[in-house]
Amino acid sequence: MREGVGEMAIAVDCSGSVNSRQLRLFEAEVRSILEGQRPERVHVLYFDSEVQKVETYPSGQGWMKCL
Repeated sequence: MREGVGEMAIAVDCSGSVNSRQLRLFEAEVRSILEGQRPERVHVLYFDSEVQKVETYPSGQGWMKCL
């Protein structure tokens, strides 16, 4: 029996309107979700006023590059 979810998408706001405290809170929440759901792959969309970059990571590794 397979556990966890197959794939997950996360959108990360890298604009100037998000401060470092908010990003740390966001990171903590996402880490908790990833630990609970254990996705096989995580698609990360980095955006400000539009999507700037999309990356895919196995098992959610290395997803918070905009911090």
